Amino acid sequence: MLSANAITDDSDRLWKFSEGLTGVCIVGVLWLLCSLPIVTAGASTTAMYTVFLRNIRSHEPKKYVKPFFASFRQSFRESTVLWLIQLAVSAVLGVDVYYYYRLGGVRTCLALEVVSLCLLAVVIMIFCYAFPLTALYRNTVKETLIESVQHAFYSWPWSLLALAVSVAVPFLLTKGLWYLVLIAGGVIGIANSYIMVHALKREIPRGHGPAKF
Repeated sequence: MLSANAITDDSDRLWKFSEGLTGVCIVGVLWLLCSLPIVTAGASTTAMYTVFLRNIRSHEPKKYVKPFFASFRQSFRESTVLWLIQLAVSAVLGVDVYYYYRLGGVRTCLALEVVSLCLLAVVIMIFCYAFPLTALYRNTVKETLIESVQHAFYSWPWSLLALAVSVAVPFLLTKGLWYLVLIAGGVIGIANSYIMVHALKREIPRGHGPAKF
């Protein structure tokens, strides 16, 4: 028979899992709704990381809605500039990849397609850091981009893992899991938040969570 302590521990773990899953769903829906105008996707992404990093690093009661919108307002300008930069660069590289893919059959085009695809992957990795860093610190856009590039290459194993998460979830949505679109952003956000805690452990002061809550 199971002891009372074992049952209690199992109940606590189940409760924490349910609470965490509920939080991912709430933040995922908030992220999607606030990203629908497209131009606001950057502020929405920073707000998502603010919530998740706060809850991961803090032992206080979990909060979702209030810190999300507080961060959305506070970081709107910086996050929007970062997002527009990412969108423009990614669009150019994405068009290049598609163009060289459509040409096909020519060795030079294949090489250029691979180069463009690699550059696109690097851009995604860099911006996997940009929005969490915006959630953590009040830096300028230039400072955030410089730090993001440094971390993307210095912590390259974590960068590759964040890239894999950022690509795998949208890929799965196209393979029949479209009904999870409401929480897909939250899934990427919570996974990459845990990755960032490890990748940025030298940057995040011990015992302190993100600055912006």
